[in-house]
Amino acid sequence: MTHLPLALTKLVQSEIAIWGLGREGLSSYRFLRAAFPNLHFYLYDDKAESELSPEWRDILAHDDQLVFSSSFAAPNGPQPTLIFKTPGIPLHHPLLTWIGEKNITTTSNTQLFLELVEPVKDQIMTIGVTGTKGKSTTCAVIHHLLETAGWSSWLAGNIGMPPLDIWPELTKSLLSQPSRQLYVVLELSAHQLHDMHLNPQIAVIQNIVPEHLDYYSSFESYVAAKGQIVRFQTADDYVIYNHDYPVPTQLARTSAGQHITFSSDELPGFLTSISLPGHHNLENIMPAITIGQLLQIPEAIMAHALSNFKPLPHRLELVGTVNGVAYYNDSLATVPDAALAALKTFADQRVVLIAGGFDRGVDYSQFGQKLAGMPLRGLILFPTTGEKIKAALLGMNSHPNFPIHNVETMPEAVKISANLAQSGDVVLMSPAAASFNTFKDYADRGNQFTAAVAALA
Repeated sequence: MTHLPLALTKLVQSEIAIWGLGREGLSSYRFLRAAFPNLHFYLYDDKAESELSPEWRDILAHDDQLVFSSSFAAPNGPQPTLIFKTPGIPLHHPLLTWIGEKNITTTSNTQLFLELVEPVKDQIMTIGVTGTKGKSTTCAVIHHLLETAGWSSWLAGNIGMPPLDIWPELTKSLLSQPSRQLYVVLELSAHQLHDMHLNPQIAVIQNIVPEHLDYYSSFESYVAAKGQIVRFQTADDYVIYNHDYPVPTQLARTSAGQHITFSSDELPGFLTSISLPGHHNLENIMPAITIGQLLQIPEAIMAHALSNFKPLPHRLELVGTVNGVAYYNDSLATVPDAALAALKTFADQRVVLIAGGFDRGVDYSQFGQKLAGMPLRGLILFPTTGEKIKAALLGMNSHPNFPIHNVETMPEAVKISANLAQSGDVVLMSPAAASFNTFKDYADRGNQFTAAVAALA
């Protein structure tokens, strides 16, 4: 175990900055401060110190080895030589230009975690999952399967917690049970992958469709960021993908690892039931089955795990039934493809659809075209993409056989939906858009929907 700290030795000689003081920045700070109690750090964030979270304000008040500055402009004074950059910082941010001009190295919470794992990857297997939608469910099912098999598994990344948060627990497990195989399942967004130069040993690529086009200059650049998950794989690694989709297939070709494909139309015979509704969820469970087969988990254990897996919050989650109407929270459906997949789940029922939200530059013409031909009970639309959806729909069918309502608040949306729906119907909140213009985030949107449904009862 004496070789484990080698990934940290380069940090001792570095002037370190942490850029982006959210959840991941806090994780990076706590890890680095525990490793280096006396090291001097710089902190950058676009918010003023008074606008930071209470945790950060408390840290700044008590850690005299920190210097904080706004990152709106290039920092004055001594410059860092290594910056821990939080994912999602806009690619046009002026500080990125300054970093490039000064030739400063950047890294991340996830990158350092993979560097720590590298010397002991025969004991810690990393499984990374990316894609546009379904990442969280795919990760959770893989993690659940490993735990059901009695193996030691951790869930981190975009789901769960930042990877460095689990490192202390992993090292304890390595010390106490050096012969035990450990597994880490990482949900990896395009933002997290963008600058990575190490890869998980098993990479899962789910389908990729246009999203985050307010951040990336084109769909191609978004796809390229996703492709980082396999760029540095070796012949000892694996890439798992659905061969029915062209983009994952295209990215997998760039991997030097061993290729394993699957299809959601080719389920193994031992799988008699699953706990997740909808055909799209078959795509989310197939990577777990594929990994289970790779790791030689008995079929009976896999069947048991997949029959009792509990759906994650905000992912086609049944939150209540009122007057015979079922209400589903699908707040994480932030692109049209995800909302259409949810609608297919209820093809035999009439649906009141709640959709619309923050505009990320996604094209809604095909979504509107599909909605125009559906027997919806009603359509409830939030700004601003609600107007795009409505325009696309009316362009295909100027007189749809269902009412369309524009709303500003979730209680209003749920109240109108309850008035439209009849016993046996479904009210589906599957927005096909992000949430940031009206809600704090997707979880806030889903929680407000759940609360509004509870108020009906």
